[in-house]
Formats: sequence, structure tokens, C-alpha cells
Amino acid sequence: MRFLPLTNSPESAVISDVDWSFLHVFTWRLKKSMNTWYVVTTVHTNEKVLTIRLHRLIMGVWDSTMDVHHKDHNPLNCHRDNLEIQDAIMHRTSHNRGGQ
Repeated sequence: MRFLPLTNSPESAVISDVDWSFLHVFTWRLKKSMNTWYVVTTVHTNEKVLTIRLHRLIMGVWDSTMDVHHKDHNPLNCHRDNLEIQDAIMHRTSHNRGGQ
């Protein structure tokens, strides 16, 4: 387990050891989306500026029809053991019902 520092918070994001080598080179911060704060980084390409969520990067999920679920509901815990890929509709439905 490793901890990624966040530039705008005293908190840190939790990641798996295997992800450290490629993630620690980015600058990470918290960004609010709806009612949840997510860990994000900004990547500049020749054409545009992208905001990338840590949990989606770790799981390799770019399809908007899929979500990455934090099993413990803590968006700072991006350890691979805490993440699972779910269909976006089912994921949102389970959260609206108060499910896990």
C-alpha cells in the first residue's frame, strides 16, 4: 500500500504498490463532482486538457457506460482491492437505493 499526496488537501490517496511507479509522477488533487470529492490529475495533450480520475486510470476504464465502484465508498481509497468495474446504470441504481 502506498500513499499519494494531494496538492489541495492534507489527506492522501491510497493506491496499490504495483501502481506507484506510474502514478507518483503526476500531481494529484481533490475535485468535487456532484456530492463526492474525487482524486484527479490534469494531463495536457497537443489538442486539449484532460482531467483524469485516479480510480478510472488505475482500472483502465474510459467507457462512460461503465463506472469504477469504491467498495468501501471512500473515493480516497483507490487500492485495487477496493475497486471494481460496474455497469454505470446498475452502479447508480445501487447507490440511489443505499446499496453497496
